[in-house]
Amino acid sequence: MCQSALSTSKRRKFMNLPNVRKEPANPNPPFLFAATIFTSAFLLFQIQLLIGKQILPWYGGAAAVWNTCVVVFQALLLCGYSYSHWLVSRFDAKKQSRIHGSLIVVSMVILVLQFLISHRPILPAEALKPVGSTHPILSILLVLGSSVAVPFFVLSTTGPLVQSWFARLLPDTSPYQLYATSNAGSLLGLASYPFFLEWMFHLNMQAWIWSAGYLVFAAGILILIKRMLRSAPQADTQPLPIPDTQPVPWRRFALWVGLSACPSAMMLAATTQISSDVPPMPFLWMLPLVLYLLTLMLCFDNDRLFRRGVFYPLHFVAVMGLVLFNALVQSTGFQAVIGLYCLVVFTTGMIAHGELSRSKPPSNQLTFFYLAMATGGVLGGAFVGLVAPAVFQDVHEFRITLVVTFFLTAIAHYKDSRPWTSGRFWTLSAGFAVAALAISIRTMKVTPAWSRTNRLVDLAALSGALFIILLVFLRNSRHRWGQDGRAFFLCGAYSWFVAAAGVGFMAHFPMKMGHVVLTERNFFGVKRVVQDDKMVLMTHGSTLHGVQSLDASRRDQPTYYYSFDSGIGLLLRNFPRTGEQGLRVGVVGLGVGTLAAYGKTGDVFRFYEIDPQVLKLAQGQNGYFRFLQDSHAGLEFVEGDARISLEDEARKNLHQRFDVLILDAFSGDSVPMHLLTREALQVYRGHLRGTGSVIAVHISNRYINLKPVLTALAQSDHLEIAYLPARDSHWVLLAPGQAVLSLPVIKSATFNSFLDQKPVLWTDDYSNLLPLL
Repeated sequence: MCQSALSTSKRRKFMNLPNVRKEPANPNPPFLFAATIFTSAFLLFQIQLLIGKQILPWYGGAAAVWNTCVVVFQALLLCGYSYSHWLVSRFDAKKQSRIHGSLIVVSMVILVLQFLISHRPILPAEALKPVGSTHPILSILLVLGSSVAVPFFVLSTTGPLVQSWFARLLPDTSPYQLYATSNAGSLLGLASYPFFLEWMFHLNMQAWIWSAGYLVFAAGILILIKRMLRSAPQADTQPLPIPDTQPVPWRRFALWVGLSACPSAMMLAATTQISSDVPPMPFLWMLPLVLYLLTLMLCFDNDRLFRRGVFYPLHFVAVMGLVLFNALVQSTGFQAVIGLYCLVVFTTGMIAHGELSRSKPPSNQLTFFYLAMATGGVLGGAFVGLVAPAVFQDVHEFRITLVVTFFLTAIAHYKDSRPWTSGRFWTLSAGFAVAALAISIRTMKVTPAWSRTNRLVDLAALSGALFIILLVFLRNSRHRWGQDGRAFFLCGAYSWFVAAAGVGFMAHFPMKMGHVVLTERNFFGVKRVVQDDKMVLMTHGSTLHGVQSLDASRRDQPTYYYSFDSGIGLLLRNFPRTGEQGLRVGVVGLGVGTLAAYGKTGDVFRFYEIDPQVLKLAQGQNGYFRFLQDSHAGLEFVEGDARISLEDEARKNLHQRFDVLILDAFSGDSVPMHLLTREALQVYRGHLRGTGSVIAVHISNRYINLKPVLTALAQSDHLEIAYLPARDSHWVLLAPGQAVLSLPVIKSATFNSFLDQKPVLWTDDYSNLLPLL
């Protein structure tokens, strides 16, 4: 994601261009060049948020959707840079213009064909929605590849290519201001989406506006190409000369790639952490990405803006604040969570990009350096978005990125004054790696959740040990390193201390009781099973998803959100039955299957669950939960997104005729908004038995107030509504008639004063979480 990261002020010198034209110096770049650069950067980053929001509901609202999208976009960006480098270095100006002009025309034709086929530009076709169990990452790759791959690739080539053309046509005019113009377009494209485009326009209109902007951009490029063909000097018909240079040592290339990968990985790792506590949405996707781009701007715009004495201590404060927050704070507002993670993203970007900027090569190796940065961005994103969910059972990528960042910045410091292969350096690094590994093993394999006291004791002991090691290291090396010894010691004291502390204390257990007996992870997040002498429970991320007693006499008793005095408990225990006919109950969201405990002989409970790991745990994997096995009702299971599955059943005329349809996908902090839209409500009503049926919605949530959404849905579809708050859960009942909601036990538990709140209606084409935070 570093389209505009490098300054272009040295580009003309690097290209060794002949001064075949003498024109008066122009303090401002021509409008057409600036407008084209600005528009391409604006569209490049805005389309990421637009497409991410479009396909987020297709995969259950999982935070990993955004990370996967970013990895794809980074790969396309790298392809765009490589194409531009190849085009500039291999062809003369006229051939460049013709080749790129053809690519622009092809992209416009694809955009038109997409509209003719799907009747809406740029947005993925509804036929690409995954139905049933599918591999989400491969599905997302297919969706993005068939919708935005070509226009995104074209946009990614614009920065380096247009700046090259600018240097050809106006050799006496500095193209430096195009760098600032491109960065301004990138940041405005990101900020304008959640605060303007998403807020003001429906999704289809957003796509039309973006497509119109792309046509404007394409027109600007074609005009520039025409100018290139007419105005390029006859002497400048050869490819740009690439001077003969010494090959870059692989160690230096590896350092460039590594320092570029760390901020990219931290951006996505922080997004994953934030989205485990706060629902994923474009506003939260934008913040880490904006900070990432901001650090690139600051570090590469002016070397004096990066001060080691400022940003290393600031990074220390940010990471330690996050460590102590996770270790000591049980719950707080989402502002503190977002603020701490964003500060870590910013400071990580500053120290990594700052050291990267200080290691810039001579201008004759600038293009190679530029590609190394793009490669690092792709590798960092792929590590968090693709590798980590498949390899790790827990969210370790955040801590790993911290440690690798500190290790590489220490190397960057060391290379200022010492050879690459220093025995003392590698000995000390090996000692640090052993200490960090020991702490990591304790964190990853630990069964009891650490108490506050134990975490503080461990933190104090680790701090003392590292301090002693660093004092010995400073004494032995100070006389050999001269003035750089103090800077290196400052870096080491902050970074190694924070790294080891971060490895040991970034583990966040939502429950401070019992033993973690099982941890599993997949695309949809981390699941933990925690057990003590009295109960066993499951958490998904930081949210509790079900509790079962280990006492045989109470094992089949519904607990927590689903207790007898909860809204859903009162509904299922008192729902009127006709004759001997059992109830047919649909449940969106399985958890540990607690609701099956309300099933009686003759009842049928049909569960819709998108996460295969949750399904296996609830069905008795390793024998932790037995609600489903002990239930007297008939049980049915549908794997996949509930909304898509219900729509597919309706198309096949398989209407389920539910007496009660329970939407239990909102108790966690990742809110699948597509389940609470006006169109979704119509799907649900099509599966109800009649006017005596009820839709029950579980709206317990730490950060999102969903009551205005339910109020708007009830008003838009003329449904009766009842709000049933309890100690551990909050439920809303929607019904076509008053029969069930008028039952005395339901009326006595109803508290409808929330109807005074301003309704917020969500549709498939428009939904926004910001007003509900």
